[in-house]
Amino acid sequence: MEIEKEIRKILWGKSIVSAKDCTGQSKTYVLRSLTMSEMNYLDFIYDQCFSESIESGLLSKEELDFFYKNNEIWTDEDEQELKDLKKEVAKQKGLKSKIKANKTKLKFLSNKIKKLEDKLSNMISYKQDLDSCSAEKHAEEISNRHMIHLSATDKFGNRLWEEDEDFLNCTDEKLIYNLTINYYKNNFLSDKQLRKIARSGVWRYRWSASKNGESLFGKPISEWTSVQNHLVYWSQYYDYIYENPDRPDDVTIEDDDSIDRWMENESKKNRKSRVSKKSNKNSEFVEDFIVVEDGDSETIKDIYDENTISSRQVINKTREEVQKNGKVNDWQVKKNFRKGSN
Repeated sequence: MEIEKEIRKILWGKSIVSAKDCTGQSKTYVLRSLTMSEMNYLDFIYDQCFSESIESGLLSKEELDFFYKNNEIWTDEDEQELKDLKKEVAKQKGLKSKIKANKTKLKFLSNKIKKLEDKLSNMISYKQDLDSCSAEKHAEEISNRHMIHLSATDKFGNRLWEEDEDFLNCTDEKLIYNLTINYYKNNFLSDKQLRKIARSGVWRYRWSASKNGESLFGKPISEWTSVQNHLVYWSQYYDYIYENPDRPDDVTIEDDDSIDRWMENESKKNRKSRVSKKSNKNSEFVEDFIVVEDGDSETIKDIYDENTISSRQVINKTREEVQKNGKVNDWQVKKNFRKGSN
């Protein structure tokens, strides 16, 4: 049922959300996923704002990182610890998923994971605070404001800000922030979520019936949302798997890491096959040697006539080179045959 709900949102290209404004009042809004052309407009806004921020004296993230490192505010060791914590949390969760019967071990692992996640959360929060004053972050915030301006309507479909000036002069930062959070929460899906949808029965029968995003989404590809584009990509990805005569079992298909390894192996096999075919196509000629007595011109002519037209042309070219240079090496003969076979 959850997958079906997500599919309906993807097909519709919108989501219905509830968000509070600066007065604490909660209202219902509709957030439309942006098209590719609108996303390009946001890219333009981001780039423009980033340039203006740098000109006004804000530091880029790279410059801030350099400053933090030199002043030991956030060092390479801190960055490595953050990466290690993420790996450790994932590792402990993997161990926990394999333990079912032993309640003592489960409790121990749960407590350990909780402590690790708390530490990880604090480090991420601290790093985000450090990055919040970068030119990139400022450009991202402005871009997000414009995203909400383009996307948000009330439940009746009316735009929240009719004119750009009204939007730019809006002081309700809490509403814009809450709508932004809702947009990312409801109008974006992770690859993991999209892959689950792409291989689900409730999606595949729709996809198989159409095999065409335009008929599914009711608009040309230039107007597809980011989620719609990514779902079509993963749908085609799983088409190859399900239609493969050597398709793996369902357990492998449903595990992202396992099926990615299978696809990688398939890709390697296909590359080897292409190389093998190319090698066979370009393989060196096969030579049949027949010993003929000196002066037996009739037999020599019969053997010569057994060659293909292209081979006879090569033989004649080789004779010309012998007459001209007095000799010809084996490598040159094979080179002539390669050219003659093309």
